[in-house]
Amino acid sequence: ISWEQLPEMATARMHFAMAVDKENKKVYVAGGVDAGGGALHGAEVLNTATNEWSTLQDLPRDGDSYHGYIWAHAGAFEHGTFFVFGHTQRLSPPQKNFKARSYHPTTGRWSTESGIESYVRGRQEASILAGREGGNSGNAVGHNGKLYLLGWDNLTPQIIIYDVVTKLMSLGPSDSDGPRH
Repeated sequence: ISWEQLPEMATARMHFAMAVDKENKKVYVAGGVDAGGGALHGAEVLNTATNEWSTLQDLPRDGDSYHGYIWAHAGAFEHGTFFVFGHTQRLSPPQKNFKARSYHPTTGRWSTESGIESYVRGRQEASILAGREGGNSGNAVGHNGKLYLLGWDNLTPQIIIYDVVTKLMSLGPSDSDGPRH
């Protein structure tokens, strides 16, 4: 295994959503925070064939948040689409709301994945992916037409499975043996 230096993103960021489009050899990033902790709403894609970053349409504004944007925590690429998961945060009353967005490279547009949002918000697992104070709390991966949203709730691993074709969701298996450290 060898490492190679890639070009810098147009916007320096940390704690962002990222996913890889293996078929087209591209790396997508969205959201995150800047060095001062401010929310970023931009998105970029690295074309690994040319080693160049391109700016994508920003994540859509969201009226459910004091800063107007989603704090993106996790990303996955599946079925030709870049999915971003995170939360918005309200100050009064204090509340975090899970959010799911999808970027469609063929159209260059973002969409709301309201089915995922409703499912997660209606369950205790909402805290898995809505984000904890001080950083990331969830991850996501795409495989065989499904997204697996992974996270923790009270030290118990949780998985939510989303079929990107049928738009159906289910709760994945849980660890009945308790938490692993």
